[in-house]
Amino acid sequence: MATRCKKVNSIIKNPKNVTVDELCRVLVSFGYEERSGKGSHKVFTRKNSDPMTVPYQKPVNKVYVKKVIELLALEEWYDENCS
Repeated sequence: MATRCKKVNSIIKNPKNVTVDELCRVLVSFGYEERSGKGSHKVFTRKNSDPMTVPYQKPVNKVYVKKVIELLALEEWYDENCS
């Protein structure tokens, strides 16, 4: 849990400097599965939830990071589980 808290905190505090791998690990740890495919994007799906598309960029554009923060309610999760 401590590693997950650290990763979520770093994403919340600095959304401009998040790698694709970091964002993918967070999505998977919150129950998303990577859908197989090809191209320049990764698509993550979860039952009863909208799919999340993440482009291969280094670093990931902060718009996508903020979408993940909102979709997973990471700020609320962090306050409840890591404070």
